[in-house]
Amino acid sequence: MLIRLFRSDFTFQFIILLILAVLLWLPALLNPLPAAAAWSPFGVYAVVVSVFNNLPFLRTLLAMLLVLTEGIFLTLLLTNHDLSPRNSAMPVIIYLIFMSWHPSMLTFHPAIFANAFLILFLYMFLNVYERPDAFKEVFSACFALSLSVFFDFSGVVFILLVWFGFLLYRVFSWREWAISLVGFCLPLLFAGFYYFWNDQFFIQIKRMTDFLFKINLIDLHFEPVTMIVVIIMALFTFSAILKVLGVIQEKVISIRKKFLFMIWFFILAIPVFFFSGEFTECESIIPVI
Repeated sequence: MLIRLFRSDFTFQFIILLILAVLLWLPALLNPLPAAAAWSPFGVYAVVVSVFNNLPFLRTLLAMLLVLTEGIFLTLLLTNHDLSPRNSAMPVIIYLIFMSWHPSMLTFHPAIFANAFLILFLYMFLNVYERPDAFKEVFSACFALSLSVFFDFSGVVFILLVWFGFLLYRVFSWREWAISLVGFCLPLLFAGFYYFWNDQFFIQIKRMTDFLFKINLIDLHFEPVTMIVVIIMALFTFSAILKVLGVIQEKVISIRKKFLFMIWFFILAIPVFFFSGEFTECESIIPVI
């Protein structure tokens, strides 16, 4: 019945989605929380937060709208690549719940901004399979992936996913591999020039070094309610992956490869989460896509 509800008329789905978002974010809208700590040695997130320092309600409202927008774009992405049923709001509903279930997630945090660039990365990279010479798609995807690092430094690990995607898509041209490195390194090179021009290059290098040495396993001593929610979400996610693996053989080869790429994307995100020691400072569990 629930699945049938979210496959009904689009206008009705959108109204239900807005009601659910308001219900989840209502406590934070009434009593706005401070922004979460940065999880990257770069200062981009701090600049964004500083703009809304004296506007707590607007900051919370904008965070809610960003989560909604990202969920909608993620749903459109999955639908366009036949990875999700058409006329279904289930992906955005799941994304909204995953990004809003814990009270301390109802504010600005780096994952909200990093996820926007990761969704853009997925949009670009899923198009690589259909292109014989996907130079532009590879460059744009890796460029977007690099931008996510400015908000959440753990996103640097996903460059491994790009190379795994090349192997999965059977892209053996050295140009795509070289372009992926150029696209990923270019924003970091721009940042290096900026810090060098402002006499902060060596200060930033030390800051990055200190940040890398500070990364450790997250504190897994959650409250009982938090642990129950985590276990339930893990069970649902695991059962969904098994379901996908069961039906994937019935799909055409392009959809099968994209399904496998998304599954590996999720698998790679698990160790990223467990080694994000900065999560403990926010006292929340915030999944990066």
